[in-house]
Amino acid sequence: VEMQNASQRFFRERMLFYFAKLIALQAPAGREWNYHIGKTYSVAFLNFELEKLSSDSEIDEDDFSGKYILHYRTDEVDSRRTMPNSTEYYFISLKNFNKKETELASNADKWLYLMCKSKFFADVPEEFNGDESFRAFLDASARAGFTKDDEYKYFKDMMNDWDIANSKREAVEAALASGRAEGRAEGRREGVVEGEAKGKLQTAKSLLALGVAIEIIQKATGLRAEEILG
Repeated sequence: VEMQNASQRFFRERMLFYFAKLIALQAPAGREWNYHIGKTYSVAFLNFELEKLSSDSEIDEDDFSGKYILHYRTDEVDSRRTMPNSTEYYFISLKNFNKKETELASNADKWLYLMCKSKFFADVPEEFNGDESFRAFLDASARAGFTKDDEYKYFKDMMNDWDIANSKREAVEAALASGRAEGRAEGRREGVVEGEAKGKLQTAKSLLALGVAIEIIQKATGLRAEEILG
């Protein structure tokens, strides 16, 4: 991903050269490799018109009318099937993007609108206010224009918010830990009681099998007759 601020001749060819190196660098060290390469993308944001990608000395059949994104990949000519793991190139012109807020049809449109127009926002448009990724971008954009005093005040406020959030989180975690400890203790108590009851019942059954009278077993175990005989 890169931002190209000024147009230059053979910019697309330059991207081909860069990508040839990126693909070659995927080869591992050693004598064995099956030539499987990972999918590779290039995204170039251009601060000039798409038309300037064409040099005066070449015949370029691209139709730039109304376009702000050019997408290149390697396809088979007749079937238009894409070559496996074909590299893909996106050239995105901020100068060619002229949509209004009411014309934004996709997330790509929204991102480009923010990149082009956010510096003019008096308030964040409602359409962007609920999405965390858009909010993060707008916050970063706002901080980029801070003075040193603004930056100090911003981080002081943020540190205060972090301290409050950490204190709340610590209190919640302590309460949860206490609850878990109490639950485990209660479980152990219930386990002991349950174990004692099972032990008494097993003793009563053994005594009954030996022919001991029910009354004696009741006195020895504290169990009811129906429990012993059940």
